Amino acid sequence: MIEIKEVSYSYDYKEDTFSNLSLSIKTGEFWGVLGKNGAGKSTLLDLITGFKAPTNGMISINGKDTIGADRSFQKSISYISQDIEFDSGRTIEELLNFHAPFFETYSVEKEKELLDYMELDKSKKVEELSLGQRKKIQIVAGIASCTDFILIDEVTAVLDPEARHKFFNLLDSLKKEGKGIVLATNISEDLETRVDNVLLIKNDSHKVVSPDKIKGFFNINE
Repeated sequence: MIEIKEVSYSYDYKEDTFSNLSLSIKTGEFWGVLGKNGAGKSTLLDLITGFKAPTNGMISINGKDTIGADRSFQKSISYISQDIEFDSGRTIEELLNFHAPFFETYSVEKEKELLDYMELDKSKKVEELSLGQRKKIQIVAGIASCTDFILIDEVTAVLDPEARHKFFNLLDSLKKEGKGIVLATNISEDLETRVDNVLLIKNDSHKVVSPDKIKGFFNINE
């Protein structure tokens, strides 16, 4: 379980990005985080992964505090992010071989299956790939790590329609396997028919709603 208890966070003592945020994310649940650019979606995932520490409150993963000295909780999480970049001179195979030892649960068999499914040639160098193909490498690495939770930050927008379809099929399968999934996005259609709960972040406030309540979240006039 990811347990978030009365968490607040602010940058350099400015107004809080979050204030008294509390929620529990269990394995087998698919959560969406929806908000405009700059609303704090990426910040929330950075807090969950322990890359940032809350100003107040605490976050624990499988009972371990994310700001404690014991960082073993990170082995329970895969993080797929728009902000992660790769060494352009490396091949896909080299990147995956570097990543795998960090996770005792990493499956080479799953990796091979995913490379084929996402149509990636592991001999290709990163510099030869489009942005969408580079994100596919993260998808392969994240899912092949076989962790309890998968956190995804704004990657769906750079995938072509076929790759998006395949990615969401993978997420559906992971949910059925009992994995916990958190998808942060500013595309409400990513969440409407897929997730169990949505954390809405807007104007420095937040609330949890069911996915059928998110239509009209963005004020778009035709």
